[in-house]
Amino acid sequence: MPLFTAARASAYSNGTRQCSALAEYSVSTFDEIYGDEAAELKRIKAQWLNYLTAAKLTNEPDERKVALLLACIGADGFALFNGLPFATDDDRQNITRVLEAYDSQFVPQTNVCYERWRFNEQYQEPGESFDTFLADLRRLVKLCNFETMEDQLMHDRIICGIRDEKTRTTLFKKKLDLAATINICRIAESSSSHLRAMSKTDNVQTIQNATVYSRTVAVTILDARLTAKLADADAVASTQFENCYAVTLSFAGTKRNTAMHSAS
Repeated sequence: MPLFTAARASAYSNGTRQCSALAEYSVSTFDEIYGDEAAELKRIKAQWLNYLTAAKLTNEPDERKVALLLACIGADGFALFNGLPFATDDDRQNITRVLEAYDSQFVPQTNVCYERWRFNEQYQEPGESFDTFLADLRRLVKLCNFETMEDQLMHDRIICGIRDEKTRTTLFKKKLDLAATINICRIAESSSSHLRAMSKTDNVQTIQNATVYSRTVAVTILDARLTAKLADADAVASTQFENCYAVTLSFAGTKRNTAMHSAS
């Protein structure tokens, strides 16, 4: 059976009835948890906090926030609340302690050594954008418990993990903080993208120019061949005419000689 059904509740603030029905805000409940319970609980908490902001309930007393939470989380979530371990009864009315208690039931203890290994094995994949790579690093580093070294180790992992060798060389030569390192990587990626687009445009223009040139050469060669053929045809005609004329003259001479011989 899943653990958190959509519930509906109305918000009342400072004794004045303000109808802020949950129908206006989609808040998941414990009855809707499936699969990875830790990840689902994290999503539900985020939606709950968004709801508090949207309904303008962030300044309400903790006792009221806890009551609203219990009214929204469904039957399974409410039943689980009754079995959560609290150090004191006051903690049961403290929204921070209540959310932490739910965390303790779903979020496993983090193996810091393993999470640090995962972080240090993170590399930018082929075709992966820098911002996607950065988002993965930021997600992983939160589980590493680096504390005050977090920014420095993020900086180092970015340099070691990015794919662009030219950018890595530039970063090695400079002493930069995390923000500056991220900015250089973004600029380098954007510049590379623009250069590829420009190069593609130049290649297309080169091909178009080559095509026009090829067609011009082809037409020129064809004209030359036609001209040569016409010239050849004229030469043949002239030769044939000359041969015909010679034959005619020869025939005429033969006839004249025959006539003169008969007369004598």
